[in-house]
Amino acid sequence: MSPALDFIGQGESYRTLADTPLLTPQMMALFIDAYIGNGDPASPLVTPFESVLSGLPPTFVHVGSWELPRDDSIQIAQKLHRAGSIAELKVWEGMCHSWQLFAPMLEEGMASISEAASFTKIHLRA
Repeated sequence: MSPALDFIGQGESYRTLADTPLLTPQMMALFIDAYIGNGDPASPLVTPFESVLSGLPPTFVHVGSWELPRDDSIQIAQKLHRAGSIAELKVWEGMCHSWQLFAPMLEEGMASISEAASFTKIHLRA
């Protein structure tokens, strides 16, 4: 759910969605610093964007249209598909980062969790 994977901030969503709630650009910078420190943000040890993605299990990705790592989700799903993996991506219109935390008060939060459960059940049986 809403993976943050682009620690360089190359995705368009990092430039165009500066007004996002919950995961603001300032919070993202703090998380990146805590995660990487003085390391290389483009290293394959840090981001899967630079890693070999073939042979990975089915991957489920939900992201809100109104969150900084939106394009990270789109890009990782595309890269997984190109690597021959199953990747299910859904961009939820108008949702901010971690909207699932507001379930059951938010219908979209419950729906996202339900879809994740269905995906998991299907792929664990295979």
